[in-house]
Amino acid sequence: NLAYTGIFNGNGYTVSGIYINAADDTNQGLFGYLGTDGIVQGLTVSNSYVLADSYVSSIVARNEGTIQNCENNGYVYGYYAGGIAGQNAGDIIECVNTAFIDGTGYNGGIAGYNNSGEISSCYNTGDINGTTTVGGITGSNTSSASITNCYNTGDINSDTSYAGGIAGSNTATIENCYN
Repeated sequence: NLAYTGIFNGNGYTVSGIYINAADDTNQGLFGYLGTDGIVQGLTVSNSYVLADSYVSSIVARNEGTIQNCENNGYVYGYYAGGIAGQNAGDIIECVNTAFIDGTGYNGGIAGYNNSGEISSCYNTGDINGTTTVGGITGSNTSSASITNCYNTGDINSDTSYAGGIAGSNTATIENCYN
């Protein structure tokens, strides 16, 4: 997939009614892949439905850039499913998820899988469900990843194992967070 490397400023507007039903596809969201220099900011996605096999989110499926001041109010389903990003290896700052996130694993309110990324000043109030590795902020927080100044108030449910209020599994840094 080609990476989006521009600057998308939503200026506080809302994109509503996105419908993606791609059960056999990956990298599904408003932006499929946000590259290192890419920025998505000031955007709300609401009343949307995004379903894919893996790497799925209402806003960015795979992030290596910066997502700031964005909100998701739409339903997301898949493996590596998150309200703001399916997989994060970039920065997610001041973002909010209030929607239901569901799937087969690595599901989180902000990012399904936080691999070497930084998530800061974000919160989740939506319910997060999955087969395994489910968290209020991220399903899994690994490598040199960090989660700081975040909180979760949504219900977390894993069908088998690895569920947590902030992260379903963690081998990295979590600071100043609460559930």
